Amino acid sequence: MSPRAALVLLALLSVAAPARGQVSEERVRAAIEDATRGLGQAIAGGSPLAGPSPALGGPGHFSLGAGATVTLAEIEDPTRSEGTVDFALPTGAASAAIGLWDGADLGPGLGGFGALDLIGRAGVVVAREDIEENAPLYAVGLRLGILREGAAVPAVTVSAYRTWVDDLGWEA
Repeated sequence: MSPRAALVLLALLSVAAPARGQVSEERVRAAIEDATRGLGQAIAGGSPLAGPSPALGGPGHFSLGAGATVTLAEIEDPTRSEGTVDFALPTGAASAAIGLWDGADLGPGLGGFGALDLIGRAGVVVAREDIEENAPLYAVGLRLGILREGAAVPAVTVSAYRTWVDDLGWEA
């Protein structure tokens, strides 16, 4: 074998074969998926409803609440052949809902169709050893009433809600 061919073969093998201690792409992807799922659960804070299921009943009606969650997450550690990193991610938030419209009656005992509430939440993802600093979280959405709660029927509503966090930094 010519020295040039041996050099090309050696170069190809060094690129194709993973270096000792190199992290596999699959393990990195698994770690990213685990972290994303845990962070998403923490930011969502459980149910995005800012109050009970029924719509509030139009102008002048509102609800306020506060809550805290601690999300336990287990992330695959891509730097070790086996094992995970476990952490807890606390969040706290205040929530509010404001009735915008009471809705219409569809018949006896079938009211509240089209009732509309503005719902929102503001809080913080609490800094710990894994997170550089507290990060504010926000949410806003609407709750649309389909059916008002009655003696024989449950309340039925549909919510559309958007939650986001600005500048959440993970410490390396």
